[in-house]
Amino acid sequence: MSTHSNFIEQRLNFAKDLLRSGNVNRAISICEELLSPAAMISHGKEIFSFIADAVEKSGNIDKAEAIRIRSKELFADSSIIELEVSSSSADTAHAYVLNLLPQLMFPPDADSEIVMYDDISYSFDTIPAFDYTVISKPLPRSEDSIRSLSALEELAKRLEHAKIPVIDEERTIASPSFMPSIVTETMADIYEQQGAYAQAIKAYQVLARNNPDKLEYFESKISQLRLRQ
Repeated sequence: MSTHSNFIEQRLNFAKDLLRSGNVNRAISICEELLSPAAMISHGKEIFSFIADAVEKSGNIDKAEAIRIRSKELFADSSIIELEVSSSSADTAHAYVLNLLPQLMFPPDADSEIVMYDDISYSFDTIPAFDYTVISKPLPRSEDSIRSLSALEELAKRLEHAKIPVIDEERTIASPSFMPSIVTETMADIYEQQGAYAQAIKAYQVLARNNPDKLEYFESKISQLRLRQ
């Protein structure tokens, strides 16, 4: 038996157990997941028989009998163990069941449940497990690099606490020479934190001219600051 046929067989057995326990709605929903022309070729007659039993158990005896009659038309009775079904009959059976399922009426108190396929599992023992743990080793630093890093950290701390005077908007327009000759992102950020949005905008404009590779980022900052003015 192929893997596909084995899967359908297991799901049908599970659905039959649910039907015997009285859970008609969930049993039908599991059967609905199996529907395909291929399933009709391998298990069409059994699927029709199961749906008819489920419909009959839900109380619709006439509908169940009509399903059994249609099953005999599509899957002629045969004493052969493996019944050969043409692809056209399989397609017709598949279309019939798809149209039938939305019409089935269940008791109003039937709960809609999520079908959990926890009763079927597949293991692949032939696939080895690999350990991708990467052990990173810190690179040793020279004394010069340590001293340079310490100096940069000290400068950053001083800039965080620096108080840059706020310049009025009128003065910035009349005298553009207020901007220092060297403008950094840290300086523009400090202007922004202190609420000096006009000065921050001018700083970002200088940075945008001097750093074309980050032009889009600086223009975004400028747009945000103009909305906050």
